[in-house]
Amino acid sequence: MRHKEKLAISVNIKMLIARKGLSILELSNKIGVTRFQIDNILYGRSYNKDVVSKIATFFNVTPEKLKEEVFEMHYTSFDIGLYNQITSLIEDIILHYNLKISKSQMDEVIRIIYKYKEDMPDTKSAIKAIILYMYGSGEIYSNQEDTAN
Repeated sequence: MRHKEKLAISVNIKMLIARKGLSILELSNKIGVTRFQIDNILYGRSYNKDVVSKIATFFNVTPEKLKEEVFEMHYTSFDIGLYNQITSLIEDIILHYNLKISKSQMDEVIRIIYKYKEDMPDTKSAIKAIILYMYGSGEIYSNQEDTAN
């Protein structure tokens, strides 16, 4: 397999995982393969046709489509580890403060963190500040407020 195809497969799968809001472990459990088999494909260590086919089927695309061009070029430097760290921190904060956040609001927090990650020595504090700012400005609500209405 050519390097260009491996790169396209890796980037496209990372983008699809991010869009679904899944971790690699969650995807592996859903399709019945190990996390390490997916990691090997994502990091170009190996290409397992059966695993790629299962991933493609799960995301309702063909394996050939995954080999084509990158779906969205701005994901070429996508860092799945950072994405998983950010989403995990967001989840911890919203659970701690008993907040309710929409997918689009979560995407906005992720976008901000990605954009300014080089300038943030403490990602957790930055995420906490963004979410609490959104709460203070009325953009997100606590679960208690939601049940009171």
